[in-house]
Amino acid sequence: MGAKKIIKNIADFLNLTNFTINGKKRSLKDLLKKLKEKRVKILRALKNECSEEEEKALNEELELISFHIRKAKKKLEDLS
Repeated sequence: MGAKKIIKNIADFLNLTNFTINGKKRSLKDLLKKLKEKRVKILRALKNECSEEEEKALNEELELISFHIRKAKKKLEDLS
């Protein structure tokens, strides 16, 4: 999968409407930063008491974010 396609998929996943692709490396770094921030928010939400349904949904979202982080890191390494 190409870098532009990965960037577009992750931007769509994060619901970023005005995200522009400046350079492949820079865009991937920006997306990784946003993914890590979202991951931290989810981990904090999981620490708080929540219902079983909310916990399940947060865990699923955490898995997706972790997958996107791994994919973006791999592509960034390929570009370096």
